[in-house]
Amino acid sequence: MPRWLARLVLLALVLPCMPAAHAETDPMRMPAAAAPASSASSAAMQRAPLVLTLIRLRGTQRTAWINDRPLIVGDRMEGATVTAIDLAGVTLQRDGQREYLAITPPVKIKRAAAAASKPTRARPTITGEPAP
Repeated sequence: MPRWLARLVLLALVLPCMPAAHAETDPMRMPAAAAPASSASSAAMQRAPLVLTLIRLRGTQRTAWINDRPLIVGDRMEGATVTAIDLAGVTLQRDGQREYLAITPPVKIKRAAAAASKPTRARPTITGEPAP
């Protein structure tokens, strides 16, 4: 096989595997014309959700972990300013509106008395033979 033909075959095999070749034919890609209209409600929908994971009170210093980032009163994140931190949550000011992120209380699991006792095991039997 001539060398130029071998290169052509190799190029034909590799070219479809390149990501740039699939960018225009990707069926899951959103068309440019389908971009959402800009309005206040669409801007609110595009915001990343803020998740409060931890509140730490040490003396007079209060720190809240929002999206795995420590913040104190006055810090800004995702366009929101931390205005207050208390034991139950964090108050934020964003776009002139006040938001409150509550920390989820721990889940308490209650066990039934029967489930807490040690289960008894059934004695295995072999089918076809009489039990003793």
